[in-house]
Amino acid sequence: MPSPFPGIDPYIEAQLFWPDSHMTFLPRLRSAILANLPGDYEARAEETLVMILVDEEDQARLFGPDVTIAWRENPALSVRRVVEPYSVLLLEPVEIPLPILSQETWRWLEIRRRPGRELVTVIELLSPANIKGDGRDAYLAKRASLFAEKVSLVELDLLLKGRRLPLGAPLPRGDFHVLVSKAAKHSICDVFCLETT
Repeated sequence: MPSPFPGIDPYIEAQLFWPDSHMTFLPRLRSAILANLPGDYEARAEETLVMILVDEEDQARLFGPDVTIAWRENPALSVRRVVEPYSVLLLEPVEIPLPILSQETWRWLEIRRRPGRELVTVIELLSPANIKGDGRDAYLAKRASLFAEKVSLVELDLLLKGRRLPLGAPLPRGDFHVLVSKAAKHSICDVFCLETT
């Protein structure tokens, strides 16, 4: 059955579907780019593993429930006494949440100029991890480092949920955006919009 949604199916942003969409999109994009690149350029797929702090909203979605095992000598008592001179031992722990780190694999494409393989352009397909919490901070730091290196950056924002990337003005109306920041002028980016409704 075809999707009832125009454009990109919003369900692909769900935790279980996004990695598949991301991993199958980038190789196809790379093939299309390679078919049109001049001979002295190459397109390479790259990836890195990052650890990001998961916010409370996503914890239930990312992780299954834990099992807690409690032991009591007498269920009516909340503590058990032990031989003196020792103190009282609590049998039921106080639950204190720990920050949860999620392991994310980030993938992107790089265009390099031969023969020295100088990095010319990075193409990012933004994922839900790039636009929320610590993942957003890590992505914005990567973005800033690319700008400092004078590398062109193409960001494909095909997501329907989450905060948009920071710009100096609001994005034009549209559901999906492509931001092109050229190495020669990072103070301005060209924005291409697609509206599906």
